Formats: sequence, C-alpha cells, structure tokens
Amino acid sequence: MSSQSPADAELQRRLVGTYRLASVESIDEDGDVQHPFGESPDGLMTYSAEGYMVTILARSDRTDFPDGDIMGGTDAERVTAFLTASAFAGHFEVLDGKVVYNLEAATFQNWKGTTQVRDFELTEDGLVLKTPFIMMSGKLRRSVVRLTRLPLGG
Repeated sequence: MSSQSPADAELQRRLVGTYRLASVESIDEDGDVQHPFGESPDGLMTYSAEGYMVTILARSDRTDFPDGDIMGGTDAERVTAFLTASAFAGHFEVLDGKVVYNLEAATFQNWKGTTQVRDFELTEDGLVLKTPFIMMSGKLRRSVVRLTRLPLGG
C-alpha cells in the first residue's frame, strides 16, 4: 500500500461496504449516452476493511443457457454471456481522492494485473464512480457508474 494522507484514509474507511448497481452510463466524447448493461442492470460491488474489492456488473435481461451446463453453451451463448457482464477483483486504496484498483482477476483479461483509477463521490445513500476515457465498442467512452449502499445484514 502506498502512503495515504489522513483525508484519503478517512475516505477509504467511509467507502467500505457493499453497494447495489443502480445504473451504468457510457458517454462518448460527443456526449452520446449508452447503457451497456441495460436500463435496469444487476450487480454488486463490495469494498472490505482489509482493502479488497470485488464487483460484478450485468444486464438484468440475460437468458439462461438451455442445457444448464455451467461450462457449456453454444459459441453464441458464451459470446452473449461475456458481452453482457463484467467482473473484476483485487486490492483497492484511496490515493489523492481517487479510488485505485490493483486488479488480480477480471473477466476482461486485459485488466488482470493492471491498475485502474476511478474518480468517485460518496453520496448520502451510495457511490458514483467515473472511469477515464477507455476504448468501448470501438470508441473512446467514459462510464458513470451509480451504486446504492446496502445496509449491514442485507
């Protein structure tokens, strides 16, 4: 872990908890807005007191694989499953007012072993994360992820 300011340490302490995904907006440089996980996405994000995080983002309208085989499915079913969900996990810390993820696992393999930095804002009832501009569907886009804090005990 890097050297944290007292303000960053306090932000990290306040960030700890579990959040439900409320929305994901993907915005290109011209202001075009898309919803890559649909209008009502599924997902959870957890930040632990030990400094680890895990998240899964998914469309709520995903269809089951007809054969029920967890390692099965047709090529088309597997492609659709990959393109309609994203998960990543690793160590996190707050530095210079930003949340920094050191990813140890990710469904998008290119992120494994990388550092991902997000602007964030803790709100009265949740969290807003903003990605830098990254390549999405062939265009540079920035995502705004809104999450609602869940109460302790579910």
